Amino acid sequence: MQRSWIILVTTACIMMPIYVWSPPILVFFGETAEISRAAGKFALWMIPQLFAYALNFPIQKFLQAQRKVMVMALISAAVLIIHAFFSWLLILKLGWGLVGAAIMLNTSWWLIIGAQLLYIFITKSDGAWNGFSWLAFADLWGFVKLSLGSAVMLCLEFWYLMVLIVITGRLPNPLVPVDTISVCMNIDGWDAMIALGFNAAISSAVAAETTDLAILLGVTVLLNSLQPVLSASWRVVHTFPKEDVWFYDLLQGIWSGMIGGICLQTVMLIIITCITNWSREAEQAGSRVKQWGGSLHEDDQSP
Repeated sequence: MQRSWIILVTTACIMMPIYVWSPPILVFFGETAEISRAAGKFALWMIPQLFAYALNFPIQKFLQAQRKVMVMALISAAVLIIHAFFSWLLILKLGWGLVGAAIMLNTSWWLIIGAQLLYIFITKSDGAWNGFSWLAFADLWGFVKLSLGSAVMLCLEFWYLMVLIVITGRLPNPLVPVDTISVCMNIDGWDAMIALGFNAAISSAVAAETTDLAILLGVTVLLNSLQPVLSASWRVVHTFPKEDVWFYDLLQGIWSGMIGGICLQTVMLIIITCITNWSREAEQAGSRVKQWGGSLHEDDQSP
């Protein structure tokens, strides 16, 4: 966990200038000045969340490995209640808009991190946590190489969705298409702010465009529900492009192109899953665990 913190916080520092200079970057890629200014303002306020991601993901994996899923669920549920109330207060009641949304996103993530760390420090995670150690700085490059394939896969998995929004911003009268595609992204991902999705859908024009995409969105959700299971052990296959978009009707064309890419990726993952020698993969995984100082139980070693 500590090695992951070091690597991810360093990566967050490297990425921070992109957040700072996001308005001219978006203008360079063809976004309108209005959208670029709004996105740039939001990006600046979201810098704390960038570092929250760097700390939270290793903590989650650590607690999952200790089978502390219920603890994570209770913390998340408590923060969700706080998040929902204060999001309503800041965004709708006080009218803070994107700034209010960014403040609550940052606050919620850091509340989760603080509560999880407090639990780890107090309970010691049944002996799994022995405090901070300088050994976390040992062989960092080896750890980076081990996780590089996963990082590339996850980055491309999220980037291709974000590229859709950038492409949508180049359509005529881009404000309504961007709002519409953002609503669909929120429904598809389930991890974005539902409040922001409904807020964008208030516009009658946005709501009408979103309704036209409902069937395509349902197909996307179905395919995305299959992919996490199939792709759990694969980190390189996700580098295949998904943006061969067929613009038969603006937004419908963009979303259909994404569905086509997901279908192709799903078929490839099914084929690779069927032809893989899983016994050999298990042996290689066991060797990596031993290399990093871990040990295998007898049940884990059985075929």
